Amino acid sequence: MTKNNSQAEAAFKNWCSIVRQTEFKELIEMYKAIEINLSGIIAYWKTDALSNAGMEGFNYKVRWIIRQAYGFKDKEYFTLKIYNLPNTKVEPNL
Repeated sequence: MTKNNSQAEAAFKNWCSIVRQTEFKELIEMYKAIEINLSGIIAYWKTDALSNAGMEGFNYKVRWIIRQAYGFKDKEYFTLKIYNLPNTKVEPNL
């Protein structure tokens, strides 16, 4: 664990120990969520702030194509549309 990892983990654990002593329902719920997911939160620092934003964007585009292709039965065409997603610009219909 690098210095940033251990500092972040220590800061979260310190914050959680402070919150445990409070009676604020919302903070206690937040503390429980952080405690359960602490390893995933610390992974952010372990991976040098790597995020899955690109994958989430890609998944959004796939869902967009699925909505646009409702009722189509040509799976090959759908597969080709997915392969072409990096070149596709998705704009919401207003």
